[in-house]
Amino acid sequence: MRLERLPQGVTLQLYRLPVAGDVLGEPLFSSSGRWLHPLFELEQFMSAHSGPGGGLAASAPGLFLRDRVIGSAAAFLILRLGLCEVEADIAGRRALQLLRERGVSAEANACVEAIGCATEQLLKDVSDPEAAYRMLAERRDRALRA
Repeated sequence: MRLERLPQGVTLQLYRLPVAGDVLGEPLFSSSGRWLHPLFELEQFMSAHSGPGGGLAASAPGLFLRDRVIGSAAAFLILRLGLCEVEADIAGRRALQLLRERGVSAEANACVEAIGCATEQLLKDVSDPEAAYRMLAERRDRALRA
């Protein structure tokens, strides 16, 4: 594990992968949000920091994500972001499988059968990241309007 713990109250952080033995520097992005909101915020952050050369979106393979909990919904969003290395305190078995099958280096301090979230059940038969994204984005929009 590159990072054992996130700071108190922080649920997700994004770093640039270190070069040749360097340690992780300051986080590029940090969130203390709940549910999938931090990953949607990260998507907006990466999009806002894209430039003619691609910016953060083009650098996604050189970025490292540390999250508190990764279930299958989070895994689908991580795949959409193009991140190639993630770690979590807790991850669902299916989430790790989804990430690893698509070439993402994924580790967790604890692996559970499922994270016990209604979103896990919603996505149990979904395998396409884009279909999952559409479902999750609609669900997020409804939650933000409520």
